[in-house]
Amino acid sequence: MFLGLNNVVYFNNNDKPGSSIQIHELTHASLPEMQKKLISKHVSLKNGVYPSSYRDDPDEIYSRLMEFRYSNKLNPKKKYTIEEIRKMSDFGDGGNSGWENNLRPLDLLERYDDKSLLWMINDLTDNQTS
Repeated sequence: MFLGLNNVVYFNNNDKPGSSIQIHELTHASLPEMQKKLISKHVSLKNGVYPSSYRDDPDEIYSRLMEFRYSNKLNPKKKYTIEEIRKMSDFGDGGNSGWENNLRPLDLLERYDDKSLLWMINDLTDNQTS
């Protein structure tokens, strides 16, 4: 759990080190203001997906995106196609936090349209090393 007041991250004693849920919470703590602004402008839901004030909050999207990249071991120098992205796992490692089969749904592939997914994976997180 991330507490924004003092940029403090608390982990459950059962969480295993290096689980994707830790990546998720550490991303919140990094205060990614620029990425959140960009997500607000560029990310769209798929047709028929009901908006969620929590799931579609830019801070939550970015934290789930970083967890998705970590869980799928994405190469930061590679540009991915939508076909490659759609074959990836949309689950993170729950870190022994009580999720069924220890897999935590990230809901990126189910919620956001292809253009948004391509942009988030290839452009939003571009570290300009390619």
